[in-house]
Amino acid sequence: MPATPSLNFKFLSKVNSVIVDLAGFAELYAFTDPNSALVKTRQIGELLVKQIYAKQGRVLDPESRQVDLINDLWKMRLVPDRISQMLHEVGKKGNDAVHEIHGDRSEALYHLRTVHRIAVWLYKSFYDSHFKHAAFSPPPEPVDASEALKEELNRLQTEFAKNEIVRQELAENVANEAELRLKAQNDAKKAYEELETAIQLGEEDNARLSAKIEEYEALLVAESKSGYDTTAQVETAI
Repeated sequence: MPATPSLNFKFLSKVNSVIVDLAGFAELYAFTDPNSALVKTRQIGELLVKQIYAKQGRVLDPESRQVDLINDLWKMRLVPDRISQMLHEVGKKGNDAVHEIHGDRSEALYHLRTVHRIAVWLYKSFYDSHFKHAAFSPPPEPVDASEALKEELNRLQTEFAKNEIVRQELAENVANEAELRLKAQNDAKKAYEELETAIQLGEEDNARLSAKIEEYEALLVAESKSGYDTTAQVETAI
């Protein structure tokens, strides 16, 4: 395992820990050994493709080429165009790194970020559609970085910081919504209890009114039979 585990790919720990380990090495080598980093990103791409096939319950032919597997996924509409293109780019650059000992720091950083985007897409598509991920956090800036690489690193670090602010705001919103939801539930419960009490009181009033009506009707019956004036009695009853 790498000296420092990958934070960018940590969300895949329960899905495929090997990908997380490979990502840790790719991040470690991105500036010190970009050729090795590109090989690692190619391996990550291959495992991501296998992960998609596994989620679809499809058996892989061990002799199949990566390029054919990606094309088949695209034909079956299991990956969108942009993901298919990214996987092809990562595979091609990784092959170049293996056969031509090719690769520089900018390419290593670019393809490391690319496989991160693919991994996020896979996780949201097959595991958790509501997953809120942080922006890609680049490895520490090397002392002898070129100006172009420094600018790219600064841009990524700024994007990461902004994303963290958004993540914190979302967390606060979730907490506020939970509090409001609990208050609404308590208010509803209280209102229901008050309504239930009112209904009980209303039923008691109806019962008393019904008794008075029966008493009044009884007096009317008595009056009709006796011919006596029961007005005072009726008024008292009502």
